[in-house]
Amino acid sequence: MYRCILPILVVLSCAGQAAASWVEVRSPNFHFAGQAKEADAVRLVRELELYRYTVLNVLGADAQPEARPVEVFGIKGARGMSKLTGSGGISGVYTLGSDGPVFIMDTMDGLGSRGGSRATALHEFAHHIMNSYSTRYVPRWYNEGFAEFLSSFEADGDEVTIGIPGSKFGYVLGGREDWIDWKVVLGAVRSYPSSKNKSPNYLSYFYGQSWLGVHYIQFNDKLNVEVPRYLELINSGTEPLTAFEQAFKMSVEEFGEQAERYFASRSYPVAKLQFTDAVSSQSISVRRLSGEETQAAQLRAMTAFVRDNSRHKNWATKQVGSYERKFGETLTTLAVRLALSFAEKDFDRSIEVGERALALFPSDPEALKIAGDAHFHRFTGFEEQLDKTADPSDLRQSRQYFGQQLRLDPTNPTANLHYIETYTKLNEKPDEVAIKAVRFLVHYRRNAGLSSQQLVIAEALSLYGDHESACDSLAFVAPWLPREEPDMNEEQLSAFKKTAQRVEAVSLRSSCSVG
Repeated sequence: MYRCILPILVVLSCAGQAAASWVEVRSPNFHFAGQAKEADAVRLVRELELYRYTVLNVLGADAQPEARPVEVFGIKGARGMSKLTGSGGISGVYTLGSDGPVFIMDTMDGLGSRGGSRATALHEFAHHIMNSYSTRYVPRWYNEGFAEFLSSFEADGDEVTIGIPGSKFGYVLGGREDWIDWKVVLGAVRSYPSSKNKSPNYLSYFYGQSWLGVHYIQFNDKLNVEVPRYLELINSGTEPLTAFEQAFKMSVEEFGEQAERYFASRSYPVAKLQFTDAVSSQSISVRRLSGEETQAAQLRAMTAFVRDNSRHKNWATKQVGSYERKFGETLTTLAVRLALSFAEKDFDRSIEVGERALALFPSDPEALKIAGDAHFHRFTGFEEQLDKTADPSDLRQSRQYFGQQLRLDPTNPTANLHYIETYTKLNEKPDEVAIKAVRFLVHYRRNAGLSSQQLVIAEALSLYGDHESACDSLAFVAPWLPREEPDMNEEQLSAFKKTAQRVEAVSLRSSCSVG
């Protein structure tokens, strides 16, 4: 039986700030800050809470609170999106920031149920839920199709509708001559199909056909019940098309013909879910940010997306300088400067930023994270530079800072993962704090597809001496670790060989048998 979401208590704060300032809306699982009308922002956050609850029920997962509230930022227009993310031509984007998941969405078209930015946010959040709450790896085509299937979610009181044929990618399928071979679509398990030398709409067709395939399966009783079997076969290492045909008891060609007839019918069912049992009510707080707070929120959004993009780096540098001239150095500006130093690979500068953070804000968990991250990345950065020597003392200093932070902020994902890695990278036996961090990460991001994290967990358990758990973790992640491909470049081949050496070390130490 589905459980209901009771009416959410909304607490409004009338700050009377200038129109240029952003609005902030906070709920138990989401923190929104952006350019939007208060009523629209409240509705978005309320629907995100209900959407989250709906998806967890559809997946059969427990509706436990997020370990870290999801940060959602909204800014109007393509220019604003480009300045915050460094990317053009997007209406929304998702990433895992140092403090947890981060969304940035274009609010130019509003936040209503038919808005493209809202659909993008729902699509990306579906990926987050699958990564956080599902242990099974979900094939790329099904992962994208299912996220599109869910993104047209609508709510009316306690009734939720999913499966509405509103996918923007579904519309491109009208150009039937450009459809991708279904073998290519259903064979996209580990990665997207290559779009090299293909039409500009190639990946849009991939998304559209993935959405269509999932929609057809979800509303076909004979196929829907076979999805768990399909995922079981995929996760056991069965060849993708073989897994599909064995699970769904039809050839890929037959499925493609049925899906295309389904599309041509233009008759799509939807699912309406009624929530009937009571769950505790949730509160939402709303307030208008001051000019200073608005600029700080913009800097927080930028921090998660600072990359080796000169235009974006220059913009971020100007913004942080402007803020500091007005309001002084803060942990937010120091976090941006740390991200910029990483992007520039100026790791000695990173150390200076960390030391500055501790000098200004001693014992603050965010300052400890900045300092710990600086030392950690100097070690890992110097590992990759031929003219530098990585110093193990950086890892031990990083361990000290992250250990202090975890006592104050035990759910920070960066601190937990990097604290563990200060042991695995030095082949040292982890302490109890590291094993507690392992337990946190196992539940925080569970999916086998997060192969880098899962391999670190296997290494830590092996070094700790819990060999049975180490082998279980290695077997769990092994099918999704990088494979050697004939067209790998030198950097990819080097990364593959390093991963293979790490797997071999765990296997030998813990006597694991990995196929």
